[in-house]
Formats: sequence, structure tokens, C-alpha cells
Amino acid sequence: MSLAPWRVVARAELTKTLAHGDRCLETRVFLADGRIMEQVNTGVPDLENDWREVGRYRDLRATLRGLRREGWGIRPDDGGDLAPRASVIRVLAGVVLLGFLLSILVPVAQLLGADR
Repeated sequence: MSLAPWRVVARAELTKTLAHGDRCLETRVFLADGRIMEQVNTGVPDLENDWREVGRYRDLRATLRGLRREGWGIRPDDGGDLAPRASVIRVLAGVVLLGFLLSILVPVAQLLGADR
């Protein structure tokens, strides 16, 4: 689900510790229309890890105060939308994947060419 048509008014982030010391970043964004959207980033490039609606708020300040008490990092957003950030992340994930593939394929091609 793209959030491009909706304006983001605030953002909350929390790093959670999973089993064996693994961590994930949980991000919630608060849209101007009252919806709360969430995305969990486990650190593994996942193009299908999309935003999902997890609730609605009536009083944004009270909701953010509660999250702050629970340890969430809170910051106001610039009032923009998430589409540019999401597309930048996808491009960066593609660049990282391409670099990884090239780091494997170039030495293999050199080894194959050395046999001739």
C-alpha cells in the first residue's frame, strides 16, 4: 500500500530486540486523516514489506505522549508523504543487491576466463 496520497504529520520509531540478539525497527506514521500506519524493518531487504494500518487516533498529542512513555522515539514529520522515502529505500536495496551479485559474478567470470 502506498501512502503517497496521504499526508504524514508525525513519526514514531522503536528498535525491538528479537531472539538471539537480532533487532528490528518498528516505525509508525500518523496520517492527517487520523490513521496510524506501521512498518517493521528486520534489516533484510524486503520489497513486499509494506505499510499496514494498525489503528486510528483522536488526540495525536496524547497518543504520542503514551508512545514516548513506552520508549518510542517521536518526531514531527515535514508534512510530506512516504512515497519518496519508500522509493529511495527500494532503489538503495536494488543497488546493494546489484553490488552483491557483481561481487560474486565478476570473480567467477575471471576464473572461467583464466582457463582459456
